[in-house]
Amino acid sequence: MRARSPWYLQADSTEDQHKEAELTRSEAAITPTYGRLRQGFVYKRVPHSTLKSIANSADTEDLYDQSYNDRARVRVAGPFTAESLST
Repeated sequence: MRARSPWYLQADSTEDQHKEAELTRSEAAITPTYGRLRQGFVYKRVPHSTLKSIANSADTEDLYDQSYNDRARVRVAGPFTAESLST
């Protein structure tokens, strides 16, 4: 018995830093990556709408419940797999 789950883009990997750069419309980071899960995922962003943010060119806000999926990869978990995200 096993379950197929989507693979989420991690913020600490080389190929996924390009997605992060695309979202922020900036250069891709050149920092070394280690594939650590504790660095988080690449999340969808929306403009934060307050009077202050509108006056200062609209800050963005991460949607932590909506991360990007990598359709080329699949995460397979067995019945006794325990996964957690600790800080």
